[in-house]
Amino acid sequence: AFEVWTSGLSTGELVSLNVNGSRSGVALVRDNGSSDDVFDEDDTPVTLSSINWMGGWPYNVVRMDMNALIDERVPQTASGNYEWFVVIRTDVDIDEGDDIRTRIYTSGIDFSDGSSQPGSTVIADTLNVLETEWTDVSPTSYMTASDEQAVMGLEIVDGGPYET
Repeated sequence: AFEVWTSGLSTGELVSLNVNGSRSGVALVRDNGSSDDVFDEDDTPVTLSSINWMGGWPYNVVRMDMNALIDERVPQTASGNYEWFVVIRTDVDIDEGDDIRTRIYTSGIDFSDGSSQPGSTVIADTLNVLETEWTDVSPTSYMTASDEQAVMGLEIVDGGPYET
């Protein structure tokens, strides 16, 4: 389970959950792109068998499930420091001043052999939503005046042992 807890942020300010990792507000993405330990466009979004919100305010827990039909295996040896990224996609409704706080509880990741990870709770840095600049974009051939897109780049650094 992956937890997003609120400080003004509601689950409606994230893109809706979807088993398709390329469309979900909270997603798991395999780090198998062109660069190890770098979130890049070649990394592969994971398809889940189910994903849903559990609990409620002030803690919103996301449960992601995979089954044997989905070939997402844990490698025997790591090809870098990270094998997956947790991706959070905001919706256009996110507000300035909202905080995004995430953590994975001790033993919050269960494996089919009965083992679990992490050995202790991992808490990521708080991300505060700041309005830096609003720009009107004139409609083009691929975008109508009614289209809205939330554009926000996030790099989550957890301060773990691989931090330099």
